[in-house]
Amino acid sequence: SLSEIIQQYSFLAPRFVIPTVSNLVLYYDPSNTASYPGTGTTLTNLASSGLNGTTSNISYTSPYLTYNGSSSQVSVADNASLEPGSGSFTMEVWVNQSVSGNDVVLGKFDNGGLSLDVSYSIRTTNTTYYAQYGSGSGTGPNLFANSTSYVGTVGTWYQLVYVFTNVASNTIETFVNGVSIGTVSHSLASILDTTTGLYIGSYNNGEYAQWFDGKIGITRLYNRALTSTEVLNNYNVDKSKYGL
Repeated sequence: SLSEIIQQYSFLAPRFVIPTVSNLVLYYDPSNTASYPGTGTTLTNLASSGLNGTTSNISYTSPYLTYNGSSSQVSVADNASLEPGSGSFTMEVWVNQSVSGNDVVLGKFDNGGLSLDVSYSIRTTNTTYYAQYGSGSGTGPNLFANSTSYVGTVGTWYQLVYVFTNVASNTIETFVNGVSIGTVSHSLASILDTTTGLYIGSYNNGEYAQWFDGKIGITRLYNRALTSTEVLNNYNVDKSKYGL
């Protein structure tokens, strides 16, 4: 719950007391036993009483879960709270890739594997991270858009944050470790409302063999656009957990 989040971070300096919680929809924190006690298959959402995840073939070492690159994932049942629609949206994940590959860190897709089946995702191509969003209709820039890419290093922790705005600006801004590395424009009227669940570590429950190989820590989704100050706040609150 949000009260548990406040209690967890109450010992920190006043400037960075807690992570940003306004419009927080999904919040998994493997370092917090209220989110994951270290055993079992339930990953509890600290943001609300719903949207708990179910782990499969995951190994655990606080403050992260390890994905084996062939069958590991966290699945979250489809829910209206996971559908950004025509609104703004923010994805945040702490991630450490063990083996380079074309994998899904987090994603929501309809069945089929085509561009028109993409809703939103964080993906890798070799060691390059990027976010991809789709509207489910149209062609070219009206169908899907990619964020600024970031070339990471295997075995290294990163806080990746992707801020999707769908108001006057219509942009996707990418942050790495609290710092903006680029903004791109997009022409998506809305993000596709899929009928399938959200998956961390796999492409749509293994529909395609794009299994993530590595470690994933804190994961947050917001149904609004975080400011640069809020992104940096989250980084400063949690960086010590990941040696940064």
